[in-house]
Amino acid sequence: MWNDIDSLSGRARERIGYATQKPIALLERIIKASSNEGDTVFDPFCGLATTLEAAHRLNRKWTGIDIAIHAVKRVAKVRWQDRLRLVEGKDFVVDGVPRTLEGARDLWQRDPYHFQKWCRSRGGLRNNEAHGRRRP
Repeated sequence: MWNDIDSLSGRARERIGYATQKPIALLERIIKASSNEGDTVFDPFCGLATTLEAAHRLNRKWTGIDIAIHAVKRVAKVRWQDRLRLVEGKDFVVDGVPRTLEGARDLWQRDPYHFQKWCRSRGGLRNNEAHGRRRP
């Protein structure tokens, strides 16, 4: 039992804004105990990418996936670019986010819900905003 790592408070500096976020110190401890420098850490449900940030700090290679495109885009901006100062295309690659008309059509066919969220984010709308229009 590890009881020396505090949970994140609402005002914790590392908090990104999701209730399920884990402390980086916890993920660092797990990664140190289960891998060596240069190993690859894989997170199949990376969400906020706390595991990936911890792996990066500990000189591990990392790969993460998530079904939520908006989460991946937010993580790329907040975690990798703003916090770790990584450069997309040089230090990391984001795959699966539509960048062409064909990619957008493919997302629509695979998952209309995530297509909608992707469209809203492209239009500058937050995905938790209600959106509608007035009837004539």
